[in-house]
Amino acid sequence: MMLDHPNHYILSPLASLVDYLLGISRSWTWLTPNAISVSHVIIAIIGARCITRSSLFSRQVGVVLFQVRAWMDDLDGHVARTRLNIKGEKSDVGSIGFFVDGICDALGCIALIVALFVFLRRNANDCANYERPVRAPLLPSLPHSAVASNSYWKSPLYNMLIVSLHFSLISIAWNRYISLYQDLLEIDNKNIPPIDREDFYDRQTVVYRSSAFWAITLAWKMFNFHAMMDYMLLAIFLPGNLRCRIQEYVRLTWWQIPAILSVLTFISELHYINAYAYVKILTIN
Repeated sequence: MMLDHPNHYILSPLASLVDYLLGISRSWTWLTPNAISVSHVIIAIIGARCITRSSLFSRQVGVVLFQVRAWMDDLDGHVARTRLNIKGEKSDVGSIGFFVDGICDALGCIALIVALFVFLRRNANDCANYERPVRAPLLPSLPHSAVASNSYWKSPLYNMLIVSLHFSLISIAWNRYISLYQDLLEIDNKNIPPIDREDFYDRQTVVYRSSAFWAITLAWKMFNFHAMMDYMLLAIFLPGNLRCRIQEYVRLTWWQIPAILSVLTFISELHYINAYAYVKILTIN
């Protein structure tokens, strides 16, 4: 429920459909989920290579390849869960496949960041008119530190470090709440008596149907790690000055988006604490 819209409505169902039609989980025993994970890293590297080019068409091909990578990421998880008879979307936390998938996802993200860094280095003067022009009488009075700070702000390395930090923090927070809510709402607790167990499931349902829970999951749909990657890929895909878009994105990541994410994290934590106290009170007693 916290997946971004492309993954939730397109890529994940498409992965399930392809697995159903081709029988990958049942018949393709030679194709392991880890092999799929490694394969989508190779796809990401090829896509990153395309994104570094100045041609809009090449960059669009790169974006399409990154979407193929995202689909393969959904496919490896689906195949792994099917072969382990895991119902739903719950991950096998702590397994080798879990860590391999996480490492491959990180490598795919790094490939995109490096591609954007190379693109910015190659097109350093494409956004010369991005800043508002400063009136001539004010130019002599500008301190050297202000000019240096402005050029530092436009530094490709600085831009990519900010984006990398932003992606990392979002990923940590998003994965934390996915894990917490899965353990709270998707657990089948058999350690309590049958009479209390029915009440336990009713309490889980109440949390599921609450407007607060739906508001939080919708917010995470729009601001999770994959969604931020989608926004960046959309900026690369559309025609226009990509360097200016990246600089504007960095400006947003400086305080606007972190402010929104801080509020979202605080609300999610508060809601989870209350939901945990409401659902787990029977098991504690």
